[in-house]
Amino acid sequence: MKKYILKAGAATVDITPGKSMFLFGYPHVERYSKGTHDPLYASALVLDNGHTQIVFCAIDIIFIGKDQAKEVRELVNQKTGIPEENIMISASRRFKIIFCGFSRIYKRIYAQ
Repeated sequence: MKKYILKAGAATVDITPGKSMFLFGYPHVERYSKGTHDPLYASALVLDNGHTQIVFCAIDIIFIGKDQAKEVRELVNQKTGIPEENIMISASRRFKIIFCGFSRIYKRIYAQ
């Protein structure tokens, strides 16, 4: 039986916008942020056993559309070679939170 060594890597980046953003979670009311109470983060965990790599990504936004998730999976795959089907992306779904395009956030993070 072949033995695998599990490698793990993790990162967190502050994605708090520097400007006022539309707040979701208030039906029928247009409401925009007036400052920052708590920072917003994007976090990732990569696991690699020498045979398979998987990615778990969590981001402090209320919604990630299928098209946005697909675009991010494609970008991560292009940069890392990790198969798209091994990349999980989730949103925290907190209310009183901004909504912004996840792929723009990924590009901002990757540029750092």
